[in-house]
Amino acid sequence: MSETKTVTFAVGGLHCGSCEAVVKRAVGKLAGVQDISFSGEHVTVHFAPEQLTAEQIARTIAQKGYRATAPGLDIRPAGPGVRGGLRALWKEQAFQAERQMIQHGAIAFIILAFLQSFILRGLFPAAAGGIWPLSLYLILTVAAVGAALWHFFSFRKQVSCMTGMMVGMTMGMVAGFLAGAIVAAANGILIGSVYGVLAGMLVGAWAGRCCGVMGLMEGMMAGLMSGVMGGMIPLMFLSENVFLFYPVLAGACILILGGLTYHLSWENREYEKAHGSPVERKPLSFLAYLAVCFIIIFLTTALMVWGPQSPLGVPGAG
Repeated sequence: MSETKTVTFAVGGLHCGSCEAVVKRAVGKLAGVQDISFSGEHVTVHFAPEQLTAEQIARTIAQKGYRATAPGLDIRPAGPGVRGGLRALWKEQAFQAERQMIQHGAIAFIILAFLQSFILRGLFPAAAGGIWPLSLYLILTVAAVGAALWHFFSFRKQVSCMTGMMVGMTMGMVAGFLAGAIVAAANGILIGSVYGVLAGMLVGAWAGRCCGVMGLMEGMMAGLMSGVMGGMIPLMFLSENVFLFYPVLAGACILILGGLTYHLSWENREYEKAHGSPVERKPLSFLAYLAVCFIIIFLTTALMVWGPQSPLGVPGAG
């Protein structure tokens, strides 16, 4: 009878059944593995030591993106580092989608800013001066969130529950917070919060649905919380100049979206290495992305100008 060795690994980030399934499937393929059990963030593996070593098991777990530690072992997921990763995103052919996302977002922002200036002068001349600063943040928000969604849905692959929940939460939080803060500055906390909640929940649910009901619920909860919090921003800055805070808010949200995209990019890269084939891509065309952004901006601008509490000086706006 062959000898059996038992090692318990502490695995960072093992938060749900989907994560356990990923690790169990990867480790179970190794020759010599006899049994695998889970307890919280710990994985106990029974294996034949003449066929397998604890280090090989830890490295297999690390290849799936989880840090694995055991007595005498501390194997971290392989990664290029932030500087190397950003350099690769800009230069390597494998990251063409990420470069396209940046280009689409920048070009869309410029085009939408020009279109918005003509719309304000033509349709809302009385409000053009007061609403223009908010319009720039609105355009930036829609272009950035839209570009991040464009990138995520460009790839056709199954995502883990943890990744799907993270995407739904991030997208819903950013969309709801910025939408609520911008609309509330023109229309008060009630309209701003309602709009922020609706925008955040819709975006969060749409982005999180990729991993089922858990991701959908996570996105909706994030949109609910962020929409209300965003709507309260102008009220909390009532005695201050809220427009001095908006660049910080927008910059922080864009940085978070950039971090999410960075993570998804390298996750796609690891998926391709593991499966030996590129991830299928079906990106939305730039014109379709631009048209959706334009419609959202136009409808939001109309709400900001004609809303029941708008102080922007438009006759009949309340």
